[in-house]
Amino acid sequence: MNIILHHPAMLTMLWVVLVLIGLTVIFRIVNELRGKFDLEKVATLLTRPILMDIFPLLLLGLLMLADPTHVVILIWYFVAAIAIALRALVELVRQLRQLLS
Repeated sequence: MNIILHHPAMLTMLWVVLVLIGLTVIFRIVNELRGKFDLEKVATLLTRPILMDIFPLLLLGLLMLADPTHVVILIWYFVAAIAIALRALVELVRQLRQLLS
């Protein structure tokens, strides 16, 4: 985590991903509360994005220790972060449409 904190671009991308995923989770929970409330589903909605989206970015940050040039890992980190952010943005738009309809 220290590597990500000392690299401003990596930290910015992590914040963008966190905000988009957080908004998506909020809208998913609101949609879930409109229907039948299932505590197990809400717990899954809260924990799955951390395990499937944020944790891999943190692992990629740790892999920078193994790459002396940091170029390969930086490219991989930013491509993964952009892909996660785009997927979260598409999901957010879908959740907003579902909430408004």
